[in-house]
Amino acid sequence: MTFREVAFGLSIDQIQQITQLHPTTLRRYLRTNSAPSHIIRLVAFFSRGELPSNSPKWNGWKVREDALSDPDGNEYRPDEIRSIWALRQLQAELERIKKQPAQLVMPF
Repeated sequence: MTFREVAFGLSIDQIQQITQLHPTTLRRYLRTNSAPSHIIRLVAFFSRGELPSNSPKWNGWKVREDALSDPDGNEYRPDEIRSIWALRQLQAELERIKKQPAQLVMPF
């Protein structure tokens, strides 16, 4: 991913608002198609929604409006993501119950 690719369609003013860099610096980055990797990731996040990560495990993940989108196109809303811990707690409790010996209740 190059600086020109992530900055495509953005004006110098828009890139400056994202990066807080001087326009001369941004013009040099565009002219040479070379910028520090953290600047490229920052502009990619704001222009394309791509998550800025050094880990290849996050390749293809994007932030779109109010959702996190995985590489397959599935979207996850903030409330779904927040509930993951509760689902894990429920799974652990069900596993614990499943491992206990069964009790039979006989009517009198």
